[in-house]
Amino acid sequence: MTESEAVRIMHDLAARYGVPPLGEDEFTCQMFAEEHGRSYNEAVTIIRRAIADGALEKVGSRRMPTGHTATAYRAVK
Repeated sequence: MTESEAVRIMHDLAARYGVPPLGEDEFTCQMFAEEHGRSYNEAVTIIRRAIADGALEKVGSRRMPTGHTATAYRAVK
């Protein structure tokens, strides 16, 4: 295997299995809590209600600028 083949394989793996960055229209529970001056637990409750009502959807794990991952949400269009 050549070096260029190995690089291509690594890029393919990262694209297919890597955790994507947080999208522009996505937010985390912590971000919601901080933006609205709520506790994390209050934010969880609000987000769960919004998901149950169909206003939000869970989009899965996203990579934060810090390198950590978190569950992201976005408004349903």
